[in-house]
Amino acid sequence: MPFKHIDQLPNNFIAELNVESQESYLISKTKEGFVAENDLGNIIKGTIAELEKYWAEVILIIEENEKSLNNKVIENSSFVFPVLLTIFSLITIYNNKSNLIESVFIVLSSIGLFVSVEILKTYFKDSTSNESKFCSANKNFSCKSIISSKGYSFSKYIEFVDLPIVFFSVAFLSQFLGLNVFYYFGLVSLASIPFILYSVYLQKVVLKKWCLLCLITSLLVVFIGCLFILKIKKYTYNLNDIITLISITVMLSIAWFFLKKIIKNSKENIQKLNNLLRFKRSEDVFYKVAKKVENKEQFKSLEKIVIGNKNVKNTITLFLSPSCPHCHRAYKHAIELVEKYSEDLKLEICFNLNINNLENPYLNVAKTILNLYNTNKDCKKALYDWHIENMKLEIWLSKWKNTENFIIENNQIENQFQWCATNELNYAPIKIFNGSYLSNVYEINELFYFFEE
Repeated sequence: MPFKHIDQLPNNFIAELNVESQESYLISKTKEGFVAENDLGNIIKGTIAELEKYWAEVILIIEENEKSLNNKVIENSSFVFPVLLTIFSLITIYNNKSNLIESVFIVLSSIGLFVSVEILKTYFKDSTSNESKFCSANKNFSCKSIISSKGYSFSKYIEFVDLPIVFFSVAFLSQFLGLNVFYYFGLVSLASIPFILYSVYLQKVVLKKWCLLCLITSLLVVFIGCLFILKIKKYTYNLNDIITLISITVMLSIAWFFLKKIIKNSKENIQKLNNLLRFKRSEDVFYKVAKKVENKEQFKSLEKIVIGNKNVKNTITLFLSPSCPHCHRAYKHAIELVEKYSEDLKLEICFNLNINNLENPYLNVAKTILNLYNTNKDCKKALYDWHIENMKLEIWLSKWKNTENFIIENNQIENQFQWCATNELNYAPIKIFNGSYLSNVYEINELFYFFEE
């Protein structure tokens, strides 16, 4: 959205700003100007004019309470998962009658699963600006850049992010099912130590950033390896448990890689959609695909119903037909936009009806609405009853029709119909915005992107 339309935006909205890098900020308008805050708590203040130098033309409009509501939802969802892990861990320890080492292994597995999920959240986030404060406590910490680094990929198909989620989810599930397979997780943990050392080398020497989540994961694996050394002489194996473990590992691995592909494809599609919307909401594109109204003087001379402030610069004009269901939808969206942006937009109503078609029972609806407007009565409520409440014809007429004298209204409808016929507009609704026909690729509720100041 171009910066010149900043006045049309609500008091609170989310926008991408180019500060040090392009990041999302919650922007609040104030008497002095604006306050912008990103997910890390970094705050920018200034006048509205100063905001322009950061403007990236990408916005997300939110309601007044949406941020606090979203924060509560996020906080609640973040709280539920560790609580559930704790409950299932206690149930597992109780059901398995686990000794100290086994109990510690179950706890470590649950912690590892929690950290693995946090790694996934970081991996799938769009930028480092969305990292938690835990990952951004120091300028040398950056979980996102480490986890997403190509240097941290083991092959074209397997990345670092895949290993902890598979390892700890299999470990946790196998313990929950009561399998005696700790020995194998201990072996894998010991075998992983060279990879852990390599990851520390990558972070320290190559990438020169630390991933706190990765280090915690590595530490948990080392602890499991230490537990294995303590219990290695007491191990007894069960063939059924081994077969079950292999089956769980294969199934969870396949499920994870399938889910990962779906999430990646979904994010790519969202990114493509955002790019298309950005292109679509360009003013240059909007007016390129919009056809200018011809016979402008004749169009302006038509007597129309006007809803809203007549002195505003932006106008949407609808040519309606009372029997057309698409007209109901067009009027509903138009009146909602006018009511939301009453200081910037007005609505004009005309009718595309043949006055000579006396068999059309809906002519009386158009005539009555025009008559109510001409006599300074509540035509807006009558339009609401017809287009939004969808009253039946007989009930609506009995409520609103109070005359048979429609001489002026007949003339108005005839002029409007003739203008449509002259311009070969034989359909309804006809939607015109600021002197241009609204293209079918745009919805009425998108027009606020193109308001003139």
